[in-house]
Amino acid sequence: MSLPSISEYNSWRDYNNTIKIHPGGIRAPAGQDFPPYLELPDKSCNHKIEKETEQDFFCGKGFIRGKCKNGHIFIKRLYCHREWCPVCGKKDSVAHKRRMARWEGKVKLMQKMGYLVITIPEELRIYFRKRSDWNAVRRYWIRRLKRDGFQRGLCRWHWFGDKDLDKFHPHLNFLFESDRVPLVQLEEWREDYKKWLEKYCNCKIDKKVDIHFLYAGKKKFKKFFWLKYVTRATFLKYNDELAKEMFRYHVMMTWGKWKGETKNIENGSCPVCGNRIHWGRRCWPVGYINLNDYRDIGNGYWIDKWSYDYDPAVEDILSK
Repeated sequence: MSLPSISEYNSWRDYNNTIKIHPGGIRAPAGQDFPPYLELPDKSCNHKIEKETEQDFFCGKGFIRGKCKNGHIFIKRLYCHREWCPVCGKKDSVAHKRRMARWEGKVKLMQKMGYLVITIPEELRIYFRKRSDWNAVRRYWIRRLKRDGFQRGLCRWHWFGDKDLDKFHPHLNFLFESDRVPLVQLEEWREDYKKWLEKYCNCKIDKKVDIHFLYAGKKKFKKFFWLKYVTRATFLKYNDELAKEMFRYHVMMTWGKWKGETKNIENGSCPVCGNRIHWGRRCWPVGYINLNDYRDIGNGYWIDKWSYDYDPAVEDILSK
């Protein structure tokens, strides 16, 4: 059954009443219930799961096991990481903290950091609803920054603004190692970006394009405040057309060399010995394990208490 696009409805409420959207992303036509097997736990394991809410049952109710070559055993709780998920889309959720942890070592390496926001003009956003268009904008700016001497940085897309969650407002966020950018260079960026947009969209732009730059310098609290802000979810209301286009799309990207980066468990490094963790492919229900045998080390990770020897230094690392 082909589903009509969201643009054919007057509001999100009309769309939601016509098609049942399951929080896990499964759709069913109006008047039909979800398949019964989705309501049942995995019968391959002899356990019981208490279903608190429908979303909790589908997101964060499974885990995988991992082990490094020194025998340290970990378990990792699985989340969907979709921005519109009621669990993963929350501020300070496990998914949000994992995105922060992925870039934490790179942010620490930057001696001085700048924050650049590139906005697509509202009248041109109709031309930027495909991943090929998003890639073109990102590729242009990464190449431009590298040509101007900014050799490493991080970038991430935001899809909607803070005030209107229904209005498509794509803007690209950059965190990169830099000193203060002169106003002359910012004006040059604006003019060149405007020319590139006119050429790409084959149209004429009458007003200035929005480019905002902020400077953190060596202030650690500003660096990590911006890291938390940039990695937050903005796609909080489900849109079928945009969600399909974002399937397996890399919203976050880095460029440059990061020699000396501090690795953590989110980057696949064992927090005890630093070796690579090899994760299994099989997914187990959360109710299958006894968490009394594991120690919670944060962000949905646990370590087997019996897989490492007691050491005050190790305990200090695991408690961070």
